[in-house]
Amino acid sequence: MNTKTEPNKIAPTVDELIDGYTRAQLVILAANVTEALRLTEAEARSKAKADALALIEAAGFDAHELFAVEAQGRAGAEAKPKAEKVIKYRDDKGNEWTGRGKRPGWVTAFVDAGGDLDTIKLA
Repeated sequence: MNTKTEPNKIAPTVDELIDGYTRAQLVILAANVTEALRLTEAEARSKAKADALALIEAAGFDAHELFAVEAQGRAGAEAKPKAEKVIKYRDDKGNEWTGRGKRPGWVTAFVDAGGDLDTIKLA
């Protein structure tokens, strides 16, 4: 981009940016930009969290006290404890599945390869 011949132009066009790059190079560039954006967002969130905690503490509050979640339902009702997770399937590599929800990839691959779920089902 030549700002002398194009003084009102603030940034290069997409065509100018990608000129000379192969598709493979652009894919790598896109992945790097995506990762940079993720890291930038994570850093911003971390800083915002630290700033918020500093304000909370400066006001004399404890974050747990300020954001305590009360049991839902009737006033005074206790929250129901979560049921214990029961493993129903386990393969020889130690992968486990409760049998609830979407099948994990290792189960799908096992079945697609001709495996029978009964062979990895726990008693």
